[in-house]
Amino acid sequence: MKKYQRKLALIMAMVLLIGVIPANAIATEEENTAINTQSTEGEIDFTCGENAEWKLEEGVLTISGTGDMYDYSSTEAAPWVDFVEQITSVVIEEGITTIGDYAFYGCSNLTTVDNKAKITKVGQYAFYYCKQMTGIALGEKLESIGRNAFYYCESLTGVVLPEGLQVIGTEAFSWCSSLKTMKIPSTVSIIEPSTFHACDLTKLELSEGITEIGNSAFRGQKITTLIIPDTVEYIGSYAFWQGNGLTEIRIGKNVKTIGERAFMDCTSLTAVTTKGLQGPIPANAFSGCSNL
Repeated sequence: MKKYQRKLALIMAMVLLIGVIPANAIATEEENTAINTQSTEGEIDFTCGENAEWKLEEGVLTISGTGDMYDYSSTEAAPWVDFVEQITSVVIEEGITTIGDYAFYGCSNLTTVDNKAKITKVGQYAFYYCKQMTGIALGEKLESIGRNAFYYCESLTGVVLPEGLQVIGTEAFSWCSSLKTMKIPSTVSIIEPSTFHACDLTKLELSEGITEIGNSAFRGQKITTLIIPDTVEYIGSYAFWQGNGLTEIRIGKNVKTIGERAFMDCTSLTAVTTKGLQGPIPANAFSGCSNL
């Protein structure tokens, strides 16, 4: 009798166990589906703007709707923050007008961005540390790029800045070490500090219209010829420090201020020409330029 009771208890335990496992498995499957669809209500917020929404399917994060994206921050992250490691591609559909602050912050596996929208703003830290992203089409309507927007996007190889762009924030492209060429449009008047610090530029075109070049703005580049346009009045400290590829500099006629060590350690520099400076040159502005 006792032997029979033990067998019966064992059978009942197995039945209960079999019943529990599939239920948990089904729940997990439903949770995974909810990450990639808009079917889950009350658990995940699928809005990312007043009239914008998002979805994540098979690694592709799609932003659709109309108007501005919300701005996020280091303390209030985007609603896809828990899934950033899954994101390999971003699609921004036509109708979206801005990319919000911190929108794709830390999406380290993001490789491609398909921007179909006519955006006017890329927010600060928007693509911060998206280190595998290779490129983005910014479009002709862009007016501003926030500080640190593309910081440490070390695989970024091609960016075209459109005419009409007015603001490029501090360190916006800092440590984008795969960038080789850059043209600053005439509608940008101030190049903020460290904007292109530690890029690897071999060609730089500064358009007429720029008035200030900030501290360390182009530190550590490999450009060979630098032409400072006549509209520039201020060149900040360390602006072109460690430009080891520079062999020639032509400075425009309206420069009033050259900062400390602005061209320090440009070891290949052999020629500097000016059209008549409006102010003094610090004694250490060309310090370490051993071939000058």
